[in-house]
Amino acid sequence: MAQLFHALEVREALIAKFAVIAGMRPGEYSSVYTWQDRRAQVPPVVPARCPGGGVRQSIEDWRPASGNPEPDEWIFPSEKGTTPMTKDNCWRR
Repeated sequence: MAQLFHALEVREALIAKFAVIAGMRPGEYSSVYTWQDRRAQVPPVVPARCPGGGVRQSIEDWRPASGNPEPDEWIFPSEKGTTPMTKDNCWRR
């Protein structure tokens, strides 16, 4: 499984971890998270360690890679950044 996560870009690896490790559905991880509420919404069952790195650490890795957004901005924004990414948007690209 670690090979899967390492083969993906930072954002896609985080999304894959949400799906594979945390068992989250696309609608759960794509549109409900802003940086200010990420800790409250990451399910407590998400393991701190997993093959390829932990989900929480991957969230922290994604922030600088996404341009260090403000706390009220989406973790996975749309292209314009004003709305969250739709659940199908990431996989269509």
